[in-house]
Amino acid sequence: IGAPLGRCPCPPGETKASEWTARADAALYAAKAAGRGVAIAYSENQDRARRERVALEDRVRAAMERGHAPLLFIVLADTRTGAACGLEAVLDFEGDGRAELSEHKLDTLLSDPRLAGEAALWTIGSALDQVAKQPDLAAHINVTSRILQSDEAAEAIIALVDRSGMRSNRVVIEAPSAFVFAHLDAVAPRIALWREAGFSVVLDSFGVGPFSIDGLQRLKVNGVKIAAGLAKEATGQGGGPRILAGLIAIAQGFGLQIFTTAADSHAEWTRLAALGCTRAQGRAVSTLMTIDAVRAHMAALRKTDPAAQSATAPAPRV
Repeated sequence: IGAPLGRCPCPPGETKASEWTARADAALYAAKAAGRGVAIAYSENQDRARRERVALEDRVRAAMERGHAPLLFIVLADTRTGAACGLEAVLDFEGDGRAELSEHKLDTLLSDPRLAGEAALWTIGSALDQVAKQPDLAAHINVTSRILQSDEAAEAIIALVDRSGMRSNRVVIEAPSAFVFAHLDAVAPRIALWREAGFSVVLDSFGVGPFSIDGLQRLKVNGVKIAAGLAKEATGQGGGPRILAGLIAIAQGFGLQIFTTAADSHAEWTRLAALGCTRAQGRAVSTLMTIDAVRAHMAALRKTDPAAQSATAPAPRV
């Protein structure tokens, strides 16, 4: 058993225990960020970071009270037909169209674990409600390691899907593969629960971090999403294509769909499709879009010749 530690001597002249412990708490979060088994002393920079976290938590609570999470969407397309087939929601918390503070980053910045869990479910619920109104596309839902460790959160996602009115076969859960393989026994029940509910489960960032054949056999997931760095290497020179081809061969041996995030050009789209990737996202498919922009594009497609919706690669840029 190990633990990170934060320590702080009593500030000179300080009579409030709450301020003393708050400073030690700031040092503790610095120790957590540095890794396990670390002891760190308090500094003023940590106190500044603590105040920023408190301010962020206040902003998150206020945003949750206002309603739906501010989201942008990334389109996924079928590499065999070029047709749009799914939407991945990205949290645009700053509202600047760049979505740099994703739900995963937000989860690590929030010191209140209950608030972090609520914020993750708030984001997921908002995404489901919006994608449910676009019946042609599946909803790709990113789950954090926090959700993967909670039966309550896993069941809450099922309830959110029911509330949205979306059919379960239109929901794709994307779980971080490194965390899943590193904590296989702990997360397997949640993945099994989602599979029993009818959701597809995809292992995100596949090929980076821990990996096991036994894990793939036990989890019975539906697909893997190749880590962006590996996919980029596969479109260049050197051994990248061979490494990716090996990973894809393993996944295909289990009958899994192969997703990729690195289709940023016609050449990358073509190369990744040739290697066996069946679903792709990236700038060759679309930029970040509001749900209204997605709906307008899909409506325009439906007004055209249906054959135009099944054009060969590259995917229609959305």
